[in-house]
Amino acid sequence: MKKLVNILKLVPTRLYLLGFIIIIILTLTYSYIFYKDALAFDQRIAVKQKELLNVLELKDTYIAKRHYVERGRQEKAEQVNISLGFIEEMVTKIFISGKMNMLKPSVLKQEKGKIKQNVYELKVGGAALKEVIAFMDEAEAKGLFVKKFQLNIQASNPSLLDMYVVIVAG
Repeated sequence: MKKLVNILKLVPTRLYLLGFIIIIILTLTYSYIFYKDALAFDQRIAVKQKELLNVLELKDTYIAKRHYVERGRQEKAEQVNISLGFIEEMVTKIFISGKMNMLKPSVLKQEKGKIKQNVYELKVGGAALKEVIAFMDEAEAKGLFVKKFQLNIQASNPSLLDMYVVIVAG
């Protein structure tokens, strides 16, 4: 211990002062770097908060428009009166190669609303793709909504399709 004290006494005071100044400069440099990093994180946080606000505004706009469309669909469903004869006429007019295998009515109850909608299940076998597309266009033009749609390729003739569709008004 005495040797260490003697060695430290031999070192000039200016060298201690120089070491102390170097330590202060390094400390200030590291403090400045950490300060700049903290500012960068604060800026990132502000940007992310603005993005979150934009996303929340878009969500609110989407929900409002979705409710508007659903209300319009319900009003249109009340206006459009579809019947078995109407659907059968549409099928026989459009499908030349296809044959209607099933047309079955049922009722769809909405959970939140009190509206009951008529639902029709339709199966057509042996239809060409252009006839299926024409049927979908005609259904949309008449104000019908396709709730479920399924196409299967026939095993006996791969150029023909079997179609299963659930239709509701609106």
